[in-house]
Amino acid sequence: MRAGNLETGFPDFWDWSLKAYNKSGVADIMLGLQDDYGFNVNLILWCLWAGEYHPGLEDTEIAQLLGSTQDWQKRVTIPLRNIRKDMKKMKSTLQKQDAKKLRREVKRLELESERLEQLHLAAETKKLSGAEHPKKSTRSHMEYLMVYQEVCAGLELSGELGIEDRAERVRNIFLLAKNTIFSQEIAFSNA
Repeated sequence: MRAGNLETGFPDFWDWSLKAYNKSGVADIMLGLQDDYGFNVNLILWCLWAGEYHPGLEDTEIAQLLGSTQDWQKRVTIPLRNIRKDMKKMKSTLQKQDAKKLRREVKRLELESERLEQLHLAAETKKLSGAEHPKKSTRSHMEYLMVYQEVCAGLELSGELGIEDRAERVRNIFLLAKNTIFSQEIAFSNA
């Protein structure tokens, strides 16, 4: 697995995501957005990555990219995640080691599903942003995240807050995620 793309100088989305997700506090923030609000962690990470390395995308292009993975998430990634979570809760009469081994394999498949989604997003981003040289722009990570929030506006998000309070809370969580990820430089080598 390469740490960066030698052709562009930009980190590969998957590599960048792994380093960003593993920063202190990020996993908890991302899983909270996923579990409490129904957001896709991959798409949040994509908004932050693309906002940093491909800031010239228009709202319609961002929405198109975000929507392009919806079917994959719905039919592959989410069912795998649900199976993994259900297996953890089960009181099984199966041999515990065998059940744990199967659960680890389901988790591996879930992560591979997310990796494939990210490969798709990165390839489509490269096409839209002008291949090797993305458009110059002053757009921010938060603008990308706000487009994502708008794309998700039709979703019934969990929680007892009203729509405006929920939107404000999600914006604040997005900001926290962005600040946590970008609080330190994520080092990549081109080796």
